[in-house]
Amino acid sequence: MRGADMIPLALLGALAGAVGFRMVREPHVARPPVVVEPVAPEVRRAASRAATTAVTIVDTTPAILIAPGVAEPDVFIPGPRSEEIMRRMRAGAAGTYIFEMLEGETGIARWPVRPTESIRVWIDRAPPLADWAPEFAVAAQQGFNRWNAAGIPVRMAFVIDSADAEVRVRWADRLEEKRVGVALRTRNSDYWLVAADVTLAVHEPGGGLLGRDAVRSIATHEAGHMLGLLHSPHSLDIMSAGYNRQIEPSPADLMTMRLLYTMPPGRFR
Repeated sequence: MRGADMIPLALLGALAGAVGFRMVREPHVARPPVVVEPVAPEVRRAASRAATTAVTIVDTTPAILIAPGVAEPDVFIPGPRSEEIMRRMRAGAAGTYIFEMLEGETGIARWPVRPTESIRVWIDRAPPLADWAPEFAVAAQQGFNRWNAAGIPVRMAFVIDSADAEVRVRWADRLEEKRVGVALRTRNSDYWLVAADVTLAVHEPGGGLLGRDAVRSIATHEAGHMLGLLHSPHSLDIMSAGYNRQIEPSPADLMTMRLLYTMPPGRFR
């Protein structure tokens, strides 16, 4: 599985690099042991109960498309917004992987807070795939809903008409390059996310059919990208680039998501 931003299909693989700039690394803030250690045994036990076979996945950074008609400045000029982003990152970094996540990035993008309007998500519930099952759509919706535990100020509503959706979830028989999910996100000039397209595979790269639990975990990972997270360097986090049978967002995943939604979007370097 595992910059408006999304993980690409083979067709979209060329977009996965997005725009790259050299980053001046911030001093590493150690993660308190309590963030990971207490949950590791539980994750391992849950993983051992998974019914499907192990999957080897090496995910790439999700691509971000810039909305049509948006002009990007050639030179970054620091200002109050970028200074505020850095201040909040430093203040809230403990227990998160925010600096590792943004090491190769120049800006952050997230959805705007809309108290009375949810992010409208459509999930294809009748794809023309031989091995697709209706339970996959249920698992995908459950995966997206896993992020409600983050307590972020945005919510998702599931719609039946794709034309009314801001986020569209589709299915593929299998994906290339050892992927089982891709997310392609779109942002505007202010770095607010405005749309996303997510594709989930029903087969692992080796050809085996993915089970419901695996689809739910993969959908959780892709939903994390859809909401603005990039990859964690820690294998027990649901946002790890490698699929290690993580079941739920870890405390570090949730804390990083919460921190992301306290920061204004935009360029910070």
